[in-house]
Amino acid sequence: MLPQTYLPLFSKLPANRESRWMLVLRFVDFWSRPIAPGDGYSEADIEQCERELGHRLPAALREWYLIAGRRRDLWSQQDRLTTPNELFQFGRHENHLVFYAENQGCEVWGVRDSDILLEDPPVYRLKEDPCQVSPSVSAFAIQTLLREKIMGAPCCGWQDFWEQRRLLADLGSQYSLCDLPLTYWSVMEPLRFYEGEDILLMTHADQWLFVGARNSTARRKLPVEIFSRLEWVAGEFA
Repeated sequence: MLPQTYLPLFSKLPANRESRWMLVLRFVDFWSRPIAPGDGYSEADIEQCERELGHRLPAALREWYLIAGRRRDLWSQQDRLTTPNELFQFGRHENHLVFYAENQGCEVWGVRDSDILLEDPPVYRLKEDPCQVSPSVSAFAIQTLLREKIMGAPCCGWQDFWEQRRLLADLGSQYSLCDLPLTYWSVMEPLRFYEGEDILLMTHADQWLFVGARNSTARRKLPVEIFSRLEWVAGEFA
């Protein structure tokens, strides 16, 4: 049985995918309803997609879809994980297989065709300042999970800290920095995630701070100089 208090899980990302997905399951148990049968796509869904594409999906992408690919509350409240069917219909972009998209279509992310046979290939953004953003699909999945859950937390707050950037620079002394890439979408970089007791924090471009708290008690434990500056929305995205 999990403890009632959420504590950092991603301060050191495991080297193997199985352990990474286990952390994902533990995280979801804390921040959402536990993953249940039917939350993932079926093998038949994936195999149909692969027949239409003419090749197998990378193992990590298959696992992502199979474990909980249907859970829009986990992956698609802000940006969006494509469905397997969309991989065939819309998923080609300059020799990449696109599987994730920004909510207004300003950016998309995918795997290079030349990497498609790798088990856990790198992920690239393809529109604005194209480049590799993650060394692996599994790390990218965790990054998107944390971002989406911050935006959908029971207590969600955000604010521009341009004039108080020293407060953001000090977050690492108060919270656990997640072992995740700093790249995602060019307008957000560097993108950093932090974990604390029942709380998640995300910074964009060393300027914007987003906070997701599991409850009002965790929210109130934020340093007053941060708490007092945030614009809070309780439950709007939950």
